[in-house]
Amino acid sequence: MNRVPGAATVVTIFLSAAANAQTPTGQVAQFAVASIKRYQSHGPFDMRFLIDQGGRITAKNVGVDLLLQFAYGVKEDQILGPRWIRSERFEINAKPDDSLSAALQKMTPETRKQRVMLMLRALLAERFALTLHHLSKDLPIYALVLTNTGPKFHGRV
Repeated sequence: MNRVPGAATVVTIFLSAAANAQTPTGQVAQFAVASIKRYQSHGPFDMRFLIDQGGRITAKNVGVDLLLQFAYGVKEDQILGPRWIRSERFEINAKPDDSLSAALQKMTPETRKQRVMLMLRALLAERFALTLHHLSKDLPIYALVLTNTGPKFHGRV
């Protein structure tokens, strides 16, 4: 089993309390067969990321950051890690065994998505030697507030 691209990689993912609570405990199903190869890009529009109803993942020209976004349900700016997780591109084909694939097809779309997310997390940890560090972080926001005199909108609504 070879790991890509080399040594263990630490990635920090900023999660909200709700996203963190979604992680179930227990044994996680894994892909029966998975192939991950470096992809020689033919351009930025040559990207594909598909998941069929049986849980098979077919990805082409994707970075690990995109895979992390799907696997953990986070946005790009919630991921901190080495530069290669965004710059290196991979081709991935992962397939669950037939019994798991049949079970996935019977699940609701949301339940199926959650299961595939867990399977992808396990694949990323195994093949990329990813070590994750979860943090909650307060970020600045914009707040719309009313003044004592009320809103001052002009023009037609």
